[in-house]
Amino acid sequence: MLVSIIKLYYSKHIFSTITLYFLKYHLNNSFAILKHLGLTIGQPKVLDYLHEHNGAIQKDIAGGCYIEPASLSNILNGMEKNGLIIRKISDENRRNMNIFMTEKGRNICCAIQKEIENVQKKALRGMSDDEIKHLYEYLIKINKNLEDTNE
Repeated sequence: MLVSIIKLYYSKHIFSTITLYFLKYHLNNSFAILKHLGLTIGQPKVLDYLHEHNGAIQKDIAGGCYIEPASLSNILNGMEKNGLIIRKISDENRRNMNIFMTEKGRNICCAIQKEIENVQKKALRGMSDDEIKHLYEYLIKINKNLEDTNE
Protein backbone atom coordinates (compact mmCIF):
# COMPACT_ATOMS: atom_id res chain seq x y z
CA MET A 1 0.00 0.00 0.00
CA LEU A 2 2.74 2.46 0.98
CA VAL A 3 4.63 1.70 -2.24
CA SER A 4 1.47 2.44 -4.25
CA ILE A 5 1.01 5.77 -2.46
CA ILE A 6 4.63 6.72 -3.11
CA LYS A 7 4.34 5.76 -6.80
CA LEU A 8 1.14 7.78 -7.09
CA TYR A 9 2.76 10.80 -5.41
CA TYR A 10 5.76 10.69 -7.74
CA SER A 11 3.64 10.10 -10.82
CA LYS A 12 1.58 13.21 -9.99
CA HIS A 13 4.72 15.19 -9.22
CA ILE A 14 6.97 13.69 -11.89
CA PHE A 15 7.58 17.04 -13.56
CA SER A 16 8.71 18.60 -10.28
CA THR A 17 10.85 15.60 -9.45
CA ILE A 18 12.55 15.58 -12.84
CA THR A 19 12.98 19.36 -12.85
CA LEU A 20 14.60 19.32 -9.42
CA TYR A 21 16.88 16.44 -10.43
CA PHE A 22 18.01 18.25 -13.60
CA LEU A 23 18.48 21.48 -11.68
CA LYS A 24 20.62 19.75 -9.06
CA TYR A 25 22.67 17.97 -11.73
CA HIS A 26 23.05 21.18 -13.75
CA LEU A 27 24.12 23.27 -10.75
CA ASN A 28 26.62 20.71 -9.48
CA ASN A 29 28.21 20.34 -12.91
CA SER A 30 28.04 24.04 -13.71
CA PHE A 31 29.85 25.07 -10.54
CA ALA A 32 32.55 22.44 -11.17
CA ILE A 33 33.01 23.61 -14.77
CA LEU A 34 33.06 27.28 -13.76
CA LYS A 35 35.63 26.61 -11.06
CA HIS A 36 37.77 24.58 -13.47
CA LEU A 37 37.67 27.39 -16.07
CA GLY A 38 38.12 30.17 -13.50
CA LEU A 39 34.76 31.82 -14.27
CA THR A 40 32.05 33.35 -12.12
CA ILE A 41 28.32 32.74 -12.52
CA GLY A 42 27.40 35.44 -15.08
CA GLN A 43 30.49 35.22 -17.25
CA PRO A 44 29.52 32.24 -19.47
CA LYS A 45 26.31 34.02 -20.56
CA VAL A 46 28.33 37.08 -21.55
CA LEU A 47 30.89 35.00 -23.45
CA ASP A 48 28.09 33.20 -25.28
CA TYR A 49 26.47 36.53 -26.20
CA LEU A 50 29.78 37.96 -27.39
CA HIS A 51 30.39 34.81 -29.43
CA GLU A 52 27.41 35.87 -31.56
CA HIS A 53 27.69 39.67 -31.07
CA ASN A 54 31.38 40.46 -30.63
CA GLY A 55 31.86 44.21 -30.23
CA ALA A 56 28.42 44.78 -28.67
CA ILE A 57 27.84 47.65 -26.27
CA GLN A 58 27.13 47.04 -22.60
CA LYS A 59 23.43 47.95 -22.87
CA ASP A 60 22.86 45.34 -25.59
CA ILE A 61 24.78 42.68 -23.66
CA ALA A 62 22.69 43.38 -20.54
CA GLY A 63 19.46 43.02 -22.53
CA GLY A 64 20.62 39.93 -24.40
CA CYS A 65 21.77 38.18 -21.23
CA TYR A 66 18.90 39.35 -18.98
CA ILE A 67 21.40 40.89 -16.55
CA GLU A 68 20.94 44.20 -14.75
CA PRO A 69 23.38 46.82 -16.11
CA ALA A 70 24.99 47.36 -12.68
CA SER A 71 25.56 43.61 -12.28
CA LEU A 72 26.92 43.37 -15.81
CA SER A 73 29.41 46.14 -15.06
CA ASN A 74 30.88 44.06 -12.23
CA ILE A 75 30.93 40.94 -14.41
CA LEU A 76 32.71 42.80 -17.22
CA ASN A 77 35.25 44.26 -14.80
CA GLY A 78 36.19 40.76 -13.66
CA MET A 79 36.30 39.47 -17.22
CA GLU A 80 38.55 42.33 -18.31
CA LYS A 81 40.83 41.78 -15.34
CA ASN A 82 41.14 38.08 -16.27
CA GLY A 83 41.87 38.86 -19.92
CA LEU A 84 38.62 37.45 -21.32
CA ILE A 85 37.45 40.71 -22.90
CA ILE A 86 38.72 44.11 -23.92
CA ARG A 87 36.77 47.36 -24.06
CA LYS A 88 37.22 49.91 -26.81
CA ILE A 89 35.60 53.31 -27.16
CA SER A 90 32.98 53.20 -29.90
CA ASP A 91 33.80 55.05 -33.11
CA GLU A 92 30.09 55.86 -33.52
CA ASN A 93 29.40 57.21 -30.04
CA ARG A 94 32.32 58.21 -27.82
CA ARG A 95 30.19 57.56 -24.69
CA ASN A 96 29.78 53.86 -25.55
CA MET A 97 32.30 51.10 -25.09
CA ASN A 98 32.36 48.15 -27.46
CA ILE A 99 33.14 44.85 -25.71
CA PHE A 100 35.28 42.32 -27.58
CA MET A 101 36.28 38.78 -26.63
CA THR A 102 39.99 38.10 -26.48
CA GLU A 103 41.60 34.91 -27.74
CA LYS A 104 41.51 33.61 -24.15
CA GLY A 105 37.78 34.42 -23.98
CA ARG A 106 37.14 32.59 -27.27
CA ASN A 107 39.05 29.53 -26.04
CA ILE A 108 37.04 29.42 -22.81
CA CYS A 109 33.79 29.93 -24.75
CA CYS A 110 34.69 26.89 -26.91
CA ALA A 111 35.49 24.86 -23.78
CA ILE A 112 32.08 25.75 -22.33
CA GLN A 113 30.34 24.75 -25.55
CA LYS A 114 32.15 21.39 -25.54
CA GLU A 115 31.06 20.78 -21.93
CA ILE A 116 27.46 21.59 -22.85
CA GLU A 117 27.65 19.15 -25.78
CA ASN A 118 29.03 16.44 -23.47
CA VAL A 119 26.20 16.92 -20.98
CA GLN A 120 23.66 16.92 -23.81
CA LYS A 121 25.08 13.67 -25.22
CA LYS A 122 24.95 12.10 -21.78
CA ALA A 123 21.38 13.28 -21.16
CA LEU A 124 20.09 12.08 -24.53
CA ARG A 125 21.96 8.77 -24.58
CA GLY A 126 19.70 5.89 -25.62
CA MET A 127 17.03 8.13 -27.15
CA SER A 128 16.03 7.90 -30.79
CA ASP A 129 16.09 10.94 -33.08
CA ASP A 130 12.29 10.96 -32.99
CA GLU A 131 12.24 10.92 -29.18
CA ILE A 132 14.77 13.77 -29.07
CA LYS A 133 12.68 15.76 -31.55
CA HIS A 134 9.56 15.29 -29.40
CA LEU A 135 11.48 16.17 -26.25
CA TYR A 136 12.61 19.47 -27.77
CA GLU A 137 9.05 20.22 -28.89
CA TYR A 138 7.77 19.55 -25.37
CA LEU A 139 10.49 21.66 -23.78
CA ILE A 140 9.71 24.55 -26.13
CA LYS A 141 6.02 24.33 -25.17
CA ILE A 142 6.89 24.18 -21.46
CA ASN A 143 9.17 27.19 -21.82
CA LYS A 144 6.49 29.15 -23.68
CA ASN A 145 3.94 28.28 -21.01
CA LEU A 146 6.28 29.48 -18.29
CA GLU A 147 7.04 32.68 -20.17
CA ASP A 148 3.29 33.31 -20.63
CA THR A 149 2.81 32.79 -16.88
CA ASN A 150 5.34 35.53 -16.08
CA GLU A 151 3.52 38.15 -18.13
